Amino acid sequence: MKAELFELLRQSLSPPGPSGFEDEVREFITKKLEELGLHPSQDKMGNIFVSYGSNDYSETLVIAAHMDEIGLLVTGVDDNGKLYFTPLGGVPLNILDSMHVEVKSKQRYIPGIIGIIPPHLKRDERQPSKLEDYRIDIGAESKDEALDLGIEPPNPAILEHKYIELRRGEIVSGRPLDDRIGVAILLKLASYLRNIDTGKMRIILAWTVQEEIGLKGAYALSHRLNADYMIAIDTITCCRPPYTGGYKLGKGPVLRLVDRAYISCMPLAKWIIQESKKAGIKIQIAAAQGGTDAAAGTHTGICSTAITIPAENSHSTVEKAYKRDIELSYKLLQAVVTKYLEKGVII
Repeated sequence: MKAELFELLRQSLSPPGPSGFEDEVREFITKKLEELGLHPSQDKMGNIFVSYGSNDYSETLVIAAHMDEIGLLVTGVDDNGKLYFTPLGGVPLNILDSMHVEVKSKQRYIPGIIGIIPPHLKRDERQPSKLEDYRIDIGAESKDEALDLGIEPPNPAILEHKYIELRRGEIVSGRPLDDRIGVAILLKLASYLRNIDTGKMRIILAWTVQEEIGLKGAYALSHRLNADYMIAIDTITCCRPPYTGGYKLGKGPVLRLVDRAYISCMPLAKWIIQESKKAGIKIQIAAAQGGTDAAAGTHTGICSTAITIPAENSHSTVEKAYKRDIELSYKLLQAVVTKYLEKGVII
């Protein structure tokens, strides 16, 4: 099980999927589901989901992970052939210095770089950089040459990707662990659920779009699915007290009770804590920054919470998480789903 889960994670990190341009990662997920003999549905937003259970069900639990990632959107070309851009999602400006990018055109990916002003040419080192100071350089020397190379705004651009393992393979790092960890966990859960009798319960696994720009896909899906309960599977920014609290990498999954976007449905959260104890899985508790797809569920009247994996260096090209936390998060989710199918959510 462990090897399969991390192979799914490794594979899911490769296809790019900036918010609003998730086509390639959606194709990857769809292919994996079809290999399991499943037939995912897709809505007009681009969310995909699979449903387990008969039409004669009494409760519905949605488990969601977002497929999109932060990125850039090329908005124009200057006279020197350099590309203007705007962020897709929360892209910290300080990670753009010396960044390698790939700009997607109709035919191919065009390599590019985001250069810097060398320190000995800066008049004031203390002056912070602004978005308008940055350009993507694809080697073009004029606007016409950039257009001839395939630039046709708006073009999405992805940040450099390099997957590595640290500490004898115990830690994974790269772009975009947020939230391809959740994508991989749900793909593994999809395989598990194939052979399970759902009884009177219905479970929907959903892979959502545009989470990084405000949970847009999850809002659309929550309105459509008419669910009773929702659990978001996502990462959670770690290890910057006092903002992130006392949870730590390597100490297990984090139940996200409160963040800037929602307050967890406490009866559902308490039920998950109860089931985690029965399963012998220690769970961390958090009040966090940011938000997850669980907030979309809450805002549409679904009793929602989030099981999250602690990650460091969030919203960068070197996001970092422990394999142990990922594995335990999957085991917790599997235990919760198994109990749900037996008796529903007991609250």
